[in-house]
Amino acid sequence: MSVFLLRHLAILAAAISLEAQPLVHFHHVHLNSTNPDLAVAWYLHHFPDLEKAQFAGMDALWAEKSWILFNKADRSPAWEVTTALYHIGWGTLNPKGDYDRYMALGSRFDTHYRDLSEGLPVPAGRSFYMYLLGPDNVLIEDITATYNRYNHVHLLSEDPVSAGEWYQKEFGFPPRTPPPSREPRFYNGTQIGPASGFSIDNVSMPIFNTEFIKALYPREWQSRTHLDSPKGHAIDHFAFSCDNLDAMITRLRKDGVKIIEEPHMILNGALKSAFIEGPDQTLIELVEGEAKKP
Repeated sequence: MSVFLLRHLAILAAAISLEAQPLVHFHHVHLNSTNPDLAVAWYLHHFPDLEKAQFAGMDALWAEKSWILFNKADRSPAWEVTTALYHIGWGTLNPKGDYDRYMALGSRFDTHYRDLSEGLPVPAGRSFYMYLLGPDNVLIEDITATYNRYNHVHLLSEDPVSAGEWYQKEFGFPPRTPPPSREPRFYNGTQIGPASGFSIDNVSMPIFNTEFIKALYPREWQSRTHLDSPKGHAIDHFAFSCDNLDAMITRLRKDGVKIIEEPHMILNGALKSAFIEGPDQTLIELVEGEAKKP
């Protein structure tokens, strides 16, 4: 094969790879807290992968490639699982060791140490999980993985497949293969499907259906039919970053996406930001420039 052809193929492969990249990166998840200083200390105490760092002059948590940020709340934020932002989560090589450590710390739990096969059709004895209640009752999953680090933001939707397609269309995430089925699926008497999701950088964002969550939290959903806006809740929103915020907002507007806040400078000029509404009233911040630790 000629050098010219090899070079041409390499350029073509690079172009295809470039086209396959999403239009955004994961920037941060934003939490509301009555005491951000205590919250930062709690997360550092529980998750060794986190680093305390300054974000625009505020104490924040650096999670390898993205941020966990805190707003000061005047009163306890709503925390019940009634919005599209289900929980944030960590992967762990040693879930039983984590559980024992959390118990020794006196941590609060929503769900104690369990085999994942109790709730999902996976092999028994291989994957385990638990749900901590963090500061301000933020729901935090700790689940078996091949690493020890912050690794997901779990979403909910009344139509997970359509929600996943929306994220693919608007932000360039590759379609799932095979395509997710829209047929309801059940396991141990609980509806677990349809489901969808996507990954961005080192953060996974699965999307589960609301019927799944109604079975877990029947009291909260007793007289509820739809997901609330997360604004003001313990988990307030997440953010993607892009290279050109004005161009991104212009394109999203043409697609009929609801613009909640137009691009503007915030934090004394440290960040250019806008807000849009995603599926199921999800609050999504878009910022200009990738997340970087100072």
